[in-house]
Amino acid sequence: METQHGLPAISCMDLRKLQESEKKHVLIDVRDLADYEAGHVEGSIHVPLRELETNIDGVVPDKNEYVIVIGEERGFAPETYEHLKGKGYTNVEFLLGGFDEWCKPAEPDISDLKEDAEMEKEIAENRSEHGEDQDDIEQGTQDEPLM
Repeated sequence: METQHGLPAISCMDLRKLQESEKKHVLIDVRDLADYEAGHVEGSIHVPLRELETNIDGVVPDKNEYVIVIGEERGFAPETYEHLKGKGYTNVEFLLGGFDEWCKPAEPDISDLKEDAEMEKEIAENRSEHGEDQDDIEQGTQDEPLM
């Protein structure tokens, strides 16, 4: 999986699975402090983008550690990737869609679709009880003149 810039990425669903598996990884959130404090991925470490190059060694001393960078949806990835690669980090990915994507529900809300399907089923059952055919309703019956 890749970002819009062609950089290695992980989806939110895969990150959730990774967290459940407890496989070793480090989450680095490079957003501004106010954004981080307003909400962040549990277990992430805040290292603002402007401080990343100077502070990453202290946060992630092992250059082979699996590092997942969380930020805004667009704009920071190439610069951040170059900083980390320049520092010698070999296993870096970005959270696809950034923190905004993380905030979306893990499972889509399909309750409206279920309600629509149930309503369609009920309508179809009512029509069949009354002897109506879908073709008759949409195109008119043979008894009716067509214009």
